[in-house]
Amino acid sequence: GAHVWELDTRSAPFNDTRVRQALSYATNRVAMNKAAFSGLATPSLGNSLISANSTAYNKKLKPYTFDFAKAKQLFDAAGVKPGTTFTFWALAGRRDEWITMAQILQQDLQKIGLNLTIQRSDVSTWLAKFFPAGKSYPNLIIGNYFSMPPNPTFAMKQGQFGSCECNWKNNTFEALAAKAPGVKDTAARQVVYDKMQQVFSAYAPALVIAHQTN
Repeated sequence: GAHVWELDTRSAPFNDTRVRQALSYATNRVAMNKAAFSGLATPSLGNSLISANSTAYNKKLKPYTFDFAKAKQLFDAAGVKPGTTFTFWALAGRRDEWITMAQILQQDLQKIGLNLTIQRSDVSTWLAKFFPAGKSYPNLIIGNYFSMPPNPTFAMKQGQFGSCECNWKNNTFEALAAKAPGVKDTAARQVVYDKMQQVFSAYAPALVIAHQTN
């Protein structure tokens, strides 16, 4: 499965791909893995729904290396001004690893003039904010965990419209997701996987922080 941060791609500021990419560059996945998972998870530097340990992983993905300068450049270009406050929306009484990761992000965003508040809610309140898909939640970063089947074809479907609460719909990704189950040849199917991962990584509708056995 994957620890992810879901973003509302239909509401400002995360309706701008540059802001989502900026947040990804501002996310120190390596440090978060060490602090939250004792180094036992697999950081998703390529922002892929498929683990980097999987044979289906696209090894050509450009990594979102932790890069303050790149993050600030993209935030500035998209009009996210210093002093902007985001809210990290998490669960109360469970998933303390999410809070550890959020605290790291909080400290790092402060270095480029952005704020992050961390809010924990009971399960019902937490879920009602973004589920079912289609709800609007501007300025929120939703901590979530995607439980995934081992078959990459169906794991990738977490990015599809209506499945991911990020409200993202990309026609290329949707077409590839519909095609993947019918591709019997493994090499040809990997080509489909690679393209899906490229699209998801580039548009960053959700930030995949790390893969881990739940």
